[in-house]
Amino acid sequence: MVLNELEIKKVVEKIFKYMLLEINNFGQQINERYLHHYFSNRIQTEYKNQFLKNQESIFLHPEWPTYKKSTGLSFSKYQKIDKKYYLKSDNGSSGFIDFCIGNYNNPFIGIEFFSKFGMDKEEIAFDFLKLLDQDNPFKYIYSLSFIFRKDKLNKSGRKKIFLDKLMEVQDLTYKRLGLSYENIKRVFLFVIIEISKDNSRRFFYINNSLITFKEGLPL
Repeated sequence: MVLNELEIKKVVEKIFKYMLLEINNFGQQINERYLHHYFSNRIQTEYKNQFLKNQESIFLHPEWPTYKKSTGLSFSKYQKIDKKYYLKSDNGSSGFIDFCIGNYNNPFIGIEFFSKFGMDKEEIAFDFLKLLDQDNPFKYIYSLSFIFRKDKLNKSGRKKIFLDKLMEVQDLTYKRLGLSYENIKRVFLFVIIEISKDNSRRFFYINNSLITFKEGLPL
């Protein structure tokens, strides 16, 4: 199976739009694995399960390691500092990317999913860190973070606080990698979605054309 990179990118983004619009708030039972299974099922259905037909066609890689000696992967390692946050470190261990697409040794798409009730700045920042790390091989990177709410969506002042947290995550990531908006050398789209108890939803996103997060559905 010959995979066209731009065609796959379009399919991936189409699936992301389904996810952003279709996944609902089912309470505390929902976790990140539901997102993983949804995405995996959708993309394998799209390609009629060709991904696992033979060794040459294994292009979908769950839990792809940024470093794994036994398979020859030698990209980045990460270490948790003061049990709080992650940094790149030669003394660290592999970071795992939820899904990669492409050749196992050199995938061109990296994808991270996140879901939780409430915001977790450090977990989201680590997802951003792994994807934006220039030593990892990706051309296109995506992060979809689902923030579930126990009640209604935050309004006015609370929304401003939430946006400030998103900007803090962005600033932390750039600082830890020594990056700036101008020197990101890959195509990226990071989306944060809030879903209320009644399944009202609100979207924030950042990509190569934006300096900071913007409200709206990007796909």
